[in-house]
Amino acid sequence: MRPLLPAAAQTTQPPRAEAIKLNKEGVQLQQRGDLRAALEKFEQALKLTREIKDRQGGEERRER
Repeated sequence: MRPLLPAAAQTTQPPRAEAIKLNKEGVQLQQRGDLRAALEKFEQALKLTREIKDRQGGEERRER
């Protein structure tokens, strides 16, 4: 299993692009049978997606 990159190393891309990349990596790992590593990637992608949605929700509240 490959070590996960530190959070600072993951911020080189916009959060949405990073979430998509992590999800694709999770699919590849799942297809290879490395389910634990795949789950980690999926969880990271989900966390980023939730953070994005939280920020968008906050922006909508400020605009009102």
